[in-house]
Amino acid sequence: GGAATAGYRGTATAGHGGAATAGHGGAATAGHGGTATAGDGGTLLVSWHDGNRYRVAVGYVGEDGIEAGVPYRVEAGRLVRADGGHRDGPLLVRSDGAREPRPAEPAAERGRRIPGARWG
Repeated sequence: GGAATAGYRGTATAGHGGAATAGHGGAATAGHGGTATAGDGGTLLVSWHDGNRYRVAVGYVGEDGIEAGVPYRVEAGRLVRADGGHRDGPLLVRSDGAREPRPAEPAAERGRRIPGARWG
């Protein structure tokens, strides 16, 4: 577990199940089951186990849909968003289980709860 954060061009490394966050041009490395987030020009490295050995999934912010400031985890050997969202941001999960992109919140509304919904 644990968390690691680094600034501009820094390197953040977190262990098994940890969260690593690096700033602009930085590298975020997380262990098996962890998440990695990096700023513009950053590199993401998250380890995973294929049943025989540990491997590393690598992503570069700005390439192949990898976005700055978004946490990623590994699923089936590929980096996927760990915030439950899409390119439009996290999903709104309604009480009936339906999911849709979370609408932008005006600054005055941030932090207020919507009855019957939770943020995913």
